[in-house]
Amino acid sequence: MGVGVAGIVMAGGRSSRMGQNKALMLYRGRKLIDLAQEHLRMAGVWEIFISGAVEGYTCLPDTAPGFGPAQALVRLAEDFEAFESLLVIPVDMPLLTGDILKVLLHKKEGAFYAEHFLPAHIPLAKLKKPVTNPAGGKGLSIRSLLGQTGIKSIPLPAGEESFFLNVNTPEDFSRLTGMQ
Repeated sequence: MGVGVAGIVMAGGRSSRMGQNKALMLYRGRKLIDLAQEHLRMAGVWEIFISGAVEGYTCLPDTAPGFGPAQALVRLAEDFEAFESLLVIPVDMPLLTGDILKVLLHKKEGAFYAEHFLPAHIPLAKLKKPVTNPAGGKGLSIRSLLGQTGIKSIPLPAGEESFFLNVNTPEDFSRLTGMQ
């Protein structure tokens, strides 16, 4: 059995809707990749890994590009046996907080927030089970992965919906910067 939690920043997408690598975009003078790592540290997670390819950062390469973040997580689980669980966050949610992530960490059986499949706390033992794509095709969704592992959602804390703003397009980024 492993010890502790590994933080995983999902930064492997193509950022095709944004038109540039989201991880390197600046919000309040800081790169989104740096903010994501800070959120994990504020939650008390010190072993942090970046899944994907971000220039200037040490990353875990995506061994199945184009198959989506869930497939990347299943693959990563094979290399993280030293840990009990993963706290997985997307690179493109710059308003997350350490406190929001800590709530997930207190759910030993794993958890994610209702209507938001990431961030998620995933016990590694649950990722060891065979996971399939019920829809066929090449990409497994995070929603399907969490469903197959039996990880349950928890209610979103009242008034904290804005913390889950996902920045996928230039319009999303404009909305984010307009919130300052």
